[in-house]
Amino acid sequence: MGERRGKVQKGVRFFIPSDLPGGEPKGKAPENNVLDVARIEQPPYIPPILPPSKPAYPESRQTVTTANHLSESDFSDDDDLTTARSVLDSRQPLSQPRRARRVTFYRNGDPHWKGVNFAINNKRIRNMEALLILLSEKIPLPYGVRHVYTLGGKRLTDLSELEHGKSYVCASGEMVKGVDYGRKTERYWHNRKPTAGRRRGENYLYKEDPVDRISIDSRQSMMSDQLSPRSKPRVITIISNTHRDSRGKILLNPRTSQNFEDILRDMTGAIKMTNPPIEALYTFSTEQKVQGFGQLFREFRDCDIFIACGSEALRRGPPSSEGYKSDTHAHVHHERPAIKQSRKTQTPQTQQMNGYVSRSDSGEDDLPSPPSEAYRPRRRSVQSNATQTDIDVDPKPLDDIGDNSMDTSGAQVSDPYVSTPIASEDDVVRMTIHGRRQTFFRPTSYDKTYVNPGSRPSKKLKLEWVYGYRGYDARDNLCVLPSGELMYFVATVVVMYNPRKETQRHYLGHTEDIQCMSHHPSEQYVATGQMAGQLPDAHAHIRVWDHVSLNTLAVIGLDTFQNGICCLGFSKQNHGQYLMAVDEGDNHVLSVWDWQADKIVAKTKTHPDTVVLGAFHPHEDSILITAGKQHMYFWKMVGGKILRDKKSGVFEGEKPKFITGMEFSAAGDVITGDSSGNILVWSRDDNNIFNLQHAIMRAHEKSVFTLRMLSDGTLLSGGGVDRKLVAWDSLRGYIPAKAERQLSEANGGIRTIVEQNAGQADGLLYLATSNNLIIQGSLQTKFTTVIQGHSEELWALAVHPHEHAFLTAGYDNHVCLWSSATHKLLWRVSVEKPCLSATFSPNGALAVVGTTVGLFVALNAYDGSLVASFQVGTEQLDAIRFSPDGSLLAMGSHDNTIYLFSVLDDGRTFRKAALLKGHKNFLTHIDWSSDGRYLQSVDGDYELLFWKVDENRRENPAVTRDVTWHTQTCILGYNVLGIWPARENGIDINTVCRSESGDLLAVGDSQGFLKLYRYPSTQKKAQSHQWKMCSSNVTSVKFLYDDGYLLTTGGMDAALMQWAVQATEGINRNRAKRY
Repeated sequence: MGERRGKVQKGVRFFIPSDLPGGEPKGKAPENNVLDVARIEQPPYIPPILPPSKPAYPESRQTVTTANHLSESDFSDDDDLTTARSVLDSRQPLSQPRRARRVTFYRNGDPHWKGVNFAINNKRIRNMEALLILLSEKIPLPYGVRHVYTLGGKRLTDLSELEHGKSYVCASGEMVKGVDYGRKTERYWHNRKPTAGRRRGENYLYKEDPVDRISIDSRQSMMSDQLSPRSKPRVITIISNTHRDSRGKILLNPRTSQNFEDILRDMTGAIKMTNPPIEALYTFSTEQKVQGFGQLFREFRDCDIFIACGSEALRRGPPSSEGYKSDTHAHVHHERPAIKQSRKTQTPQTQQMNGYVSRSDSGEDDLPSPPSEAYRPRRRSVQSNATQTDIDVDPKPLDDIGDNSMDTSGAQVSDPYVSTPIASEDDVVRMTIHGRRQTFFRPTSYDKTYVNPGSRPSKKLKLEWVYGYRGYDARDNLCVLPSGELMYFVATVVVMYNPRKETQRHYLGHTEDIQCMSHHPSEQYVATGQMAGQLPDAHAHIRVWDHVSLNTLAVIGLDTFQNGICCLGFSKQNHGQYLMAVDEGDNHVLSVWDWQADKIVAKTKTHPDTVVLGAFHPHEDSILITAGKQHMYFWKMVGGKILRDKKSGVFEGEKPKFITGMEFSAAGDVITGDSSGNILVWSRDDNNIFNLQHAIMRAHEKSVFTLRMLSDGTLLSGGGVDRKLVAWDSLRGYIPAKAERQLSEANGGIRTIVEQNAGQADGLLYLATSNNLIIQGSLQTKFTTVIQGHSEELWALAVHPHEHAFLTAGYDNHVCLWSSATHKLLWRVSVEKPCLSATFSPNGALAVVGTTVGLFVALNAYDGSLVASFQVGTEQLDAIRFSPDGSLLAMGSHDNTIYLFSVLDDGRTFRKAALLKGHKNFLTHIDWSSDGRYLQSVDGDYELLFWKVDENRRENPAVTRDVTWHTQTCILGYNVLGIWPARENGIDINTVCRSESGDLLAVGDSQGFLKLYRYPSTQKKAQSHQWKMCSSNVTSVKFLYDDGYLLTTGGMDAALMQWAVQATEGINRNRAKRY
């Protein structure tokens, strides 16, 4: 989920504190209820007593005075000399003191890191573990400092291996070799005498490596010119466009030789992004785009905060007020990439352009092999990049592993062997999860003979229904199959919906979100293209498949395409032998494939700006057209090459900003719609040049998203902003046909137009809209809804306690109640603000949703009518849950507080009962105990706390070890240890849900994976069934009350899916076969 970032003051030489903070007094539990081995083994730390007149960190000094350098004369008359002597005596060595070893540590893989100097003394730093902890606080690495290497690549395992005056490299995983550490960076500016403020006895601490020495005179000569206000360095703060609580501080050098694009790429490592690298900066207050590096020192010199965007558009709206945390345990929790608020925090980090550049270590340690049956140690310690676990092992054979093969239903299983249970002799488990030390207590009633809790469950999931449609950012993704089925895609799934039978079939061959599709001229085959994912093996590619059998026929371009695929199109004249595709990479490469032979026929670069459309000419396969931002190009394929026809497609006046729609007439004319609302007709003359023949100016208010030529010569155009469907008579010079319809604002703009019965004169149409709806009707009849769903991010999901119904609420301000039996929408209401949490009362009569502004709304669950609303602070409500008896309502807020409300008058009245404060970060998950006496909660820093509700206080985790929890949605706990990866893989766990029967656990993560585990899952590397649901977050998972179905939601995709829970042998294996 993220990485820990901390601010490091560079160039300061200092001593490591003598000891880590001491343990608590004997018999008293630590305040945070976490036992740490390092704290138990070391004596309490006695801080040095310093006179008030001598500050601990004087500005003119670069060292910290310790008690070893003090004498009685250093204390004022008011000091307690008795205490002072005892401190001095305790610090005097019994033998000749050993001089500290001064060493320098560098950051793995970063040649620009200036290094951090430490004075190492075995008396102050007792072991390697203590050193790693301190280095993690000073050197920002994605997963903390796990290893120390020599410059030659040797890994150190003991403090005695550190040599005075040497340099070392700190890493989370494997060391990056071939880097000239500490040699390529700019040196510190010197503005005072090098020896100022030093004591003679401390000069050895400042002795510089001759290789690192630079001429002070040379530096002074470089700085001899007076800096003007515009040329002085400045510090700016950048905020991630997709993760608004991810921030980084950047030190800009006005004299850098880098261009603006390189500087933006260097900034990328400071923040969390969905689409790295940074491609644009916008001012935070006015949202103006920064065009060049000089503007940061001129026009925007008064702006200190900027929004960093990747390939996505700027998301307008205020960021989270949570900001970033300064806590030493702060790290990135995978958040809701929200339009208003975010669910991720990150400690700010300062970077120096043309100096220090942040980057992530990708090295990983090999996992230990499983112990043999002949010998298994009584206690062993397993360490990895993500998790450190002390494990007690009973000397008995390993449990049966079971079948590790890939099942034909498409489940991808995890690592094959099952390791030993995570349990110890004292029933305490200690783990480090994303930089936070965790302690979990095993229930005293835990059955040690439980049969292999780390094995895959005996049940699996089968996708039964996909709600909604993807229209907010897609085009031409709806078509009617010969069977009458509607074909469209949502997330990674291609849906074939039969409106007459109200059934769905699904093609599940893709592993990332689908971006485009094309129907073969034979109407039997379909080509779909997916985007590239964030994982190494998630490549952009095209799949050609049979929509009848759902068999994959070809997989194209696994090593060819970069970020994704803009558009696809089959050739017409050669019966679909060729398939054209435009890459989403920087050059937007146009490639033509012989898809059956899996080879490229020809390719060429198109345009550096965005390409929106592309197709073969229907009358000639050698002619292709591509269009997008301020361009429309005609291409001719000749002799294995694609050449641009520069005489065709020339605009007479100003070019439109975007070409947004394209269609062909029966005569072969090319018809385009643009972002200015114009419709242009391009005809081919005797010289085979396409010239502008007709122009319908201002046909729509703004963008013409889609065009469709009907068989009778009528051209239909669909507008985005004006939501109009307009008819034009192409046989009479494209004059208006006096037929026009305007959709309601709730429907949104028109994205795609499809004939319901192609070739017939009934005029029935399907329209796909930008609000993720599919409606049917005609220019003469009323349009009715066929497919509907949410149009913006979807985070809130709740299931009815005793009905086959569930509730969703999203950032589109809509709250919807669905029937899981009929897949129909029962009711939909609008609320004032975006929603991101929801719950039902135990009797099912009340539904409560939490919003992004601290307002919760109570609705009648049967008709959606408003019952009550209450303002709870100003921060978003991330988690909301009724107590089992319905008398209390708990809400976890972004202000780090749990609010408890008494529920009165059958839910018509809510009265604030208590506030539970103790978390240092925003709340993410809440669970009640079955008796309603306890709460467990998790926050954005992965801190699990327990609460005694009737006393409004925190409870010791050891006390709650035997508590039975009414639900299990918290992502931390003894019973869910097995879901955490054995090594850091960049995937965060967003949501979990235990089945009502208590034997299954559903998990959703940040990469779109849905996993199914046994419950409890108490073994490291527990096995699971998994499916790739979408490319963004799986935001919520919930079992229905009878465990017959599992509901899942996806964030950015607004994807809502229903999965049938079936026994392994009972799953019908009619899904798509993988190629």
